[in-house]
Amino acid sequence: MKLKIKSLARGLTDRIPVDLALQPDTIAGPFPDIELTGPLSLKGELVSDDDGTYRLEARMTVTVNGTCARCLSQVKLELDVPVVVFFVPDEHPTVRRPGEEADDEQLDDDKVYAFRDHEIDIGQVIRDELLLAVPNRLYCRDDCQGLCPVCGQNMNNGKCRCAEEHQVDESPFSRLKELL
Repeated sequence: MKLKIKSLARGLTDRIPVDLALQPDTIAGPFPDIELTGPLSLKGELVSDDDGTYRLEARMTVTVNGTCARCLSQVKLELDVPVVVFFVPDEHPTVRRPGEEADDEQLDDDKVYAFRDHEIDIGQVIRDELLLAVPNRLYCRDDCQGLCPVCGQNMNNGKCRCAEEHQVDESPFSRLKELL
């Protein structure tokens, strides 16, 4: 997933449109507990800045499926993510290399990517932005009741009788209730 930027580098234009539709199998990455369904769309433009750097301003849309962290039902989540990242030449003095301490002149920002040979690899940007956009835990709804800890029934579908049938041992904190 590389963007050719020769026309930007030679000054023939100051921006190029970006319109990508990527199938889920072309986006390799560690996406735990989610599945990409349908194509990922990235639409925007790559703009040349005066200092030899480039700025990508776009919107990324994709649908992901996952499992609710409380009740284990399937969750479908539509993501619409604004993307603004910067690209600097690999030899640019502001690029911080792995293991280097950042000095005042270097860009210490996760939204800065290096490029070389008039090609920008957009794949890492897509993976990074997708990982940041997906919540750590998916929920089928905000007020999800989860599963009964005794019988495993989905409490969103109705209450079970486990609390009545199995008397829960006294909580170690019940003594505090008496004090209040």
